[in-house]
Amino acid sequence: MNATQSSVAVVVARHPMHAGQVMQRDDVKVVHWPRSIAPPSAARSITGLIGRRVASVIAVGEPMTPGHVVGTGLALGLPRRTWAMSVPAADPRIADFVVAGDRVDLYPVASDDSGAPRSPRHVAVGLSVLAVLPPRVSSDQQGGDTAELVVAVDARNAAQIAVNSRQMFAVVVDPP
Repeated sequence: MNATQSSVAVVVARHPMHAGQVMQRDDVKVVHWPRSIAPPSAARSITGLIGRRVASVIAVGEPMTPGHVVGTGLALGLPRRTWAMSVPAADPRIADFVVAGDRVDLYPVASDDSGAPRSPRHVAVGLSVLAVLPPRVSSDQQGGDTAELVVAVDARNAAQIAVNSRQMFAVVVDPP
């Protein structure tokens, strides 16, 4: 068997990348891996990756797959009747320590019309984090930086989050 038949092109990270980073040509390279160990979903060319936002931390030499970039690939492999949904986090520092694969609980951060804090109640529990988007300046009246999590939700959780969509969420990381 010649080298072409026994190996396959795989796009890998040239250096560590962080969630939210926009991928540039210098961030990735094409290498040849033995066909027997190359991930079937690994990108074979950099076409389609450049300009995409990284979904989670990527290590040096890690193969690039659809789940590594924000977009429809994040929902690949999710169970039936599960969707990806973006959720604004009240604390922009959440992007510093939550990573794809973590499980989180969401609590709305808001007050009632009287200004008195509401009693805490969860909106969703045990959601799987698919991606963490870095803080960005908010365009709403509250101002400040916001970070977003992309989480896997079922219909019930999606409805609960949608009902509270004008609010930010306190994110509690579940223990491993």
